[in-house]
Amino acid sequence: MRVMMQSKQMEMDEAFAASLLYDDDQTDDQAVAREWQNMEDSLISLSDDEKFAKSLQEQELNRSTSTQQQSHVGSSSHDSSDDSTHSLPPDVNIDPDNMTYEELNQLGESIGAVNKGLSKRRIGQIPTHKFTSSSRTRNLVSEKTQCPICIIDFKEGDTLSTLPCAHIYHEECISLWLQQNKICCVCTTEL
Repeated sequence: MRVMMQSKQMEMDEAFAASLLYDDDQTDDQAVAREWQNMEDSLISLSDDEKFAKSLQEQELNRSTSTQQQSHVGSSSHDSSDDSTHSLPPDVNIDPDNMTYEELNQLGESIGAVNKGLSKRRIGQIPTHKFTSSSRTRNLVSEKTQCPICIIDFKEGDTLSTLPCAHIYHEECISLWLQQNKICCVCTTEL
């Protein structure tokens, strides 16, 4: 009888263990199901975000396309206007701090390049002389014996340009600099 009771007890223990195991599996299944549902909800939310972003991009594209078409229509009626100067409509408020990279690029393209340098005619008016080892030229060059732009020593026969501020450069070096800037690159004196 004792054996039978032990056998019955073992059956009950096994049944109890199986029920616990089944309950744990069911709890795990419920947790996995909840996790999958959350992931699906996130994907749906992400999909909604993507749709919203795409619609914003399309609106921006439509707006920029219509702006370009308007500018082409406006420019075709003013064929005699200078291409290097572009004007924006007076009612457009431009705030570069709140513009995207693409908007800033588009603005730069619509405005065009701004030349801050000197004209070639004005650059040609800057006095030049040949570098020689004579004392007269040495006084012009003072103690500087190299070009501040290329940092190469002046050689016999080099053509040098002297700016009004008395700084001396290779003619080619300062000409290229002054096409982009109106100032001496050493002392920033405006020419």
